[in-house]
Amino acid sequence: MKSLKIKFAMLVAIFSFQIVIAQKNISINLQQALQMAESNYPGIKAKQAQLNGSIAKISSARSGYLPEVSVMDQYLYSTNNGINGTYYSEGGMAIPTSGGVRKDDIYRPVWGSFTTLFVDWKFFTFGKVKAGVNLSRQEMDQANADYVNEVFQHKIKVADTYYLLLMAEKLTAAQEENLKRADAFRKAVNAYAQSGLRPGADSSYTNAEYAKAQISLTQSRQYERSLRYKLAELIGNSSSTISADTMDAFNKIPSNIFIDSTKINAHPILKFYQTEIEMSKTRTQIIERSFYPNLSLIGAGWARGSGLSNTDNSYNTDVASGIPYQAYNYMAGISFKWNLLNYAKVHYDTEFERWQTQRYQFLYDEQSLIIKRQIDDAEMQFNTALEQAQLAPLQLKSAKDSYAQTEARYKSGLASFPELTQSFYILNRAETDMAIAYSNVWRALILKSAAAGDINMIINNK
Repeated sequence: MKSLKIKFAMLVAIFSFQIVIAQKNISINLQQALQMAESNYPGIKAKQAQLNGSIAKISSARSGYLPEVSVMDQYLYSTNNGINGTYYSEGGMAIPTSGGVRKDDIYRPVWGSFTTLFVDWKFFTFGKVKAGVNLSRQEMDQANADYVNEVFQHKIKVADTYYLLLMAEKLTAAQEENLKRADAFRKAVNAYAQSGLRPGADSSYTNAEYAKAQISLTQSRQYERSLRYKLAELIGNSSSTISADTMDAFNKIPSNIFIDSTKINAHPILKFYQTEIEMSKTRTQIIERSFYPNLSLIGAGWARGSGLSNTDNSYNTDVASGIPYQAYNYMAGISFKWNLLNYAKVHYDTEFERWQTQRYQFLYDEQSLIIKRQIDDAEMQFNTALEQAQLAPLQLKSAKDSYAQTEARYKSGLASFPELTQSFYILNRAETDMAIAYSNVWRALILKSAAAGDINMIINNK
């Protein structure tokens, strides 16, 4: 009861959070984005539904231990002419007739009834049912591995998009500052030009630079909006007012985490491939056991009624004479059935499935090589991004100092307009490089997390 209350409170909290998001622009942190994606994204829900179905399939496989109990009841209006001899009922197309052999056929139909209860319990199947249950369990394990891998891969996409949006927001802020500088510079130069302290061409140049800064800001906002739409899609929310929480991402650099490439068996995608191998082995076992016979306990009881008298050849065509039961029977015994000539088919089917097992093993080995390469590549990219992020603040400080000095020299007439423009570009480039460098470190950490198969490398790196 307590767990149900906790689950209900969590659902209410998520629903309320989504309502708030839909109403206004709100910043969410990475952990909130990952939780919303796991709860809302349709592709993950589809994998969860597949897992639930595989759980139900186990119960279906277990029903193979139960006996088959069949009941049949029929009422017929037919003739009953008979003839001596044998015939074969091909798929039930030959209809059996129970009646006397007479000199002349009688075509007056009578009513008849037949009711039977049949029990067939395959009490010994040489492990066929058990193997079927094991296969259902492994199908559930595969569905669970597929679900876990889907959640993991989707969270990697969400995290990457989240940090791209962080970078885009930072780039937009940098372009906004760049536009403010361009506007202030434009106004100052226009004032100098109007007073005759600067040539009129400088005023035209500053207007062009201001327009260029406006274009850069527009492009940056367009890129940011596009990433908002993508993040909203990935977390299963239709709102486009979501923004990433920039509190920590650009205040510190994430710490490096060592990945042991020899211990990658816990990677979600490798677990999925491992379930393919195990399922193929179990299918081989099922095929092998399909050659073995079945031992069944059988029992039946039946009753018949007929409008034809069982003492003479008299006919009663009314329903009341044909429907009531006149004879009762029962039987019990053991049945043994073995298709001996099925050996060749079973042999080649088994050989085929063993080759399939090898195929899945090779695919597993291939994926292991890919993951090991991804770990090495992610480590290299992280170290490179880390080095660039450590240098970015120095670049930004130098660019700010250079711009301030060049601006002062321009105002005092010691620097030309092209020199000032160059320092203007360098400062803007340093601000954007700073945002990109810090974002690239976090995105390189995401690559390491994807290669290691551990999303906690990102969540816990605070």
